[in-house]
Amino acid sequence: MKRKIYIAGLILTLTTFAQGQIHSMADVNRYGGLEARISDIGGGFGAFYQFAPLTNLQLLINLHWLSITAGEVTLYDNYGYPHKVNEVSLDFLKSGLGLKYHLFRGELANAFSPFLMVQAGAVLAMDTPEYSSFKNKIKNITSYGGYSGGIYGGIDFKAGGGYGFSVAAGYEINAFYQTIDGRSMWDGLSLVLQYGRIR
Repeated sequence: MKRKIYIAGLILTLTTFAQGQIHSMADVNRYGGLEARISDIGGGFGAFYQFAPLTNLQLLINLHWLSITAGEVTLYDNYGYPHKVNEVSLDFLKSGLGLKYHLFRGELANAFSPFLMVQAGAVLAMDTPEYSSFKNKIKNITSYGGYSGGIYGGIDFKAGGGYGFSVAAGYEINAFYQTIDGRSMWDGLSLVLQYGRIR
């Protein structure tokens, strides 16, 4: 009798545990970690956190830094020393919100999930003198405010061990109220990579 009760309890425990497992990234309630971005205008890194207020929608909050390199060329002299031509000494600090929609929730028997995502937020540009020492750059930062946005398509993957990995490609804009280094609009194609804990 005791053995039957023990087996029944074990089966019940395993069933409950299996129901609580995340079988697809579309079922994730919370997902947060680090992200890297590579775009036509530069590259950088940051952090993100997302949660699911609705069944097919996930709300994303992120903060990242982007080093602008658009137009820069690095040449090497006869001695192997690098020299920057057309140096751009500009950095963006971006924060914003995003909405991620999973296209095939409940239809794919896999641990990955394709999605569409839109993002919007604020951007702070920090412009420093080109061809100058680091100390001089820090002392002469000019700041500009603006807004940013983007639209992406991508895939969330379940990486195992309670972690997820995401890759998305799309188009982003960074618009400013003033001209910075000859441009008020900094835009281009963008690749986003994310890795973090899922719950």
